[in-house]
Amino acid sequence: MQYFTIDLGSFSVKILGFVSDKKRVKITYAKEFPIRELIYFAVEEQESPFEEDQNLPPQAPKLDLVRTCLTAISSFCHDLPEETHVTINIFDTKYLTRFLELPVKQKKKAAMMIPFQLEEDIPKGVNGHHLSSGLYQLKENCLALVHVSEIDELKNYLDTLKDFGLSPQVMTTHESVLLDSLYAYNSPLPDAFCVLDMGHSATRAYFFVHKRLISAHFSPICGQMITEVIARNYDITAEDAIDYKHQNAFLLTESQKSQVSEDQLSFAQMM
Repeated sequence: MQYFTIDLGSFSVKILGFVSDKKRVKITYAKEFPIRELIYFAVEEQESPFEEDQNLPPQAPKLDLVRTCLTAISSFCHDLPEETHVTINIFDTKYLTRFLELPVKQKKKAAMMIPFQLEEDIPKGVNGHHLSSGLYQLKENCLALVHVSEIDELKNYLDTLKDFGLSPQVMTTHESVLLDSLYAYNSPLPDAFCVLDMGHSATRAYFFVHKRLISAHFSPICGQMITEVIARNYDITAEDAIDYKHQNAFLLTESQKSQVSEDQLSFAQMM
């Protein structure tokens, strides 16, 4: 069977295709579809922290980011064979995430406890919400990563996908994918570490202790903001700033700062 994973993002859509047999996975398709021409300043719920600038494009009206992403890959969606297995992500604006520690070892009992644990934590209660959880069994208890979505919001999301010819077998989140990848990772990892995901419209930090996700943080500092800083600082257009960032931008660790020129250090500090 042919499998495809589709990652909808605020800068591009990434698609990976593969086939699997008992011994190996073979990559058959890999492509990125940029969407910046469609929504460069139309990320949902986000406004520029800067005043309007003649070198920056005017802010477009708010667009439906999901539909914009799917428009970029519409020809790909309609060409998919019916028997294809599709996995797609849900935008993190569409759900809440909660981390629970449940005082039982059996997964069935732990799953039954989740709605009661969440009842006081969810502003409107769990009625009218869809709960999706991943349970991770420890020696004495279970850990749960729980996603909470409004049923109507989730239905609208599915209807939008169907409008573009997509009926995914799996809908997942970045947190779930990250956790599953780490649990399947056999090489040693530090006792405590952070995974930093620097995206176009936000940066997310996931903090782990003994492979246990204990906290996830959101920051508005992002690629789009860095583009605006470059455009303003160097008095160039947003398009030129994007190209400059992709070709020349870099970060420096503390130990590297003494090994570069003054101009390189100044640029890295701005980044």
